[in-house]
Formats: sequence, C-alpha cells, structure tokens
Amino acid sequence: MVTKPPRIYRWSVGIGLGEVGFSMMLAGGKTVVSSGTHPVWLFLGAFAIAGIWFLFTRHFQVDEIGSAGLARRFLSFVIDLDVVIIAQGSFLALVPLNLEARRTGHFAWSFARDYTLTADAYIFTPLALVGFSC
Repeated sequence: MVTKPPRIYRWSVGIGLGEVGFSMMLAGGKTVVSSGTHPVWLFLGAFAIAGIWFLFTRHFQVDEIGSAGLARRFLSFVIDLDVVIIAQGSFLALVPLNLEARRTGHFAWSFARDYTLTADAYIFTPLALVGFSC
C-alpha cells in the first residue's frame, strides 16, 4: 500500500526545497529511508518557533464568546499542522543528516536509500517520539 506524502512535502518538492523531516517506510518487502531539510526550511522553522513563543507569552483580550465555526477550526488545524511540520521537521532532520554524513563522509541536505541500517531504528524511533511529544 502506497500513501500520498503530506501536502507540505509535495509543495516543498514542487518549488525545489526538497523533503522536510525524515521517514522510514517498509511496505511490500521494499524499504525507503529518507531525510532532508534545506537552509530555507531552517530559517522558516526558526521563524515559526519565534512566532509560537511570541503567541504563548502574550495575553490577548478576547471580546467574542462562542464556538468557532467548522471552517475556522479546519483552517486552524491546517496552519498548526504546517507550522509544526516546518518547525520540528526542519531541525529534527539534522540528526539523521549528520549521522549519514558521518557514515558516508559527505554532507548533503537530503538523502534517500533503499536499504536500512541497524542504527536507523535506534535513530528514527526516538526522533519520532520527540516529534510527537512536542
């Protein structure tokens, strides 16, 4: 079973910024291990983290009391998801990229390979847990 990549991934590949984050997929006897980021994603990730910090440290006066509509909630979900992917994925991807650079002796902003190493599970599982916990 092959699934479509997330929307932010397709958008970033479309404009030439490559993959954001890391993945290890095992399906149908085939394996794909990949990771990637870009200096633009690191800048946007730092900007997103600064924006999140700014919003969480401010007190906003809310005049309207009531529940938000479904469209507003969905838009909020999409914005939050994209910010989290950019903020976390761009920085967490540096760990597998640096480990791959140590292994191969060459740093690249992204890599993909069709085989796994023993260390992959020990790297990707904790990174995924850190990503889900934040």
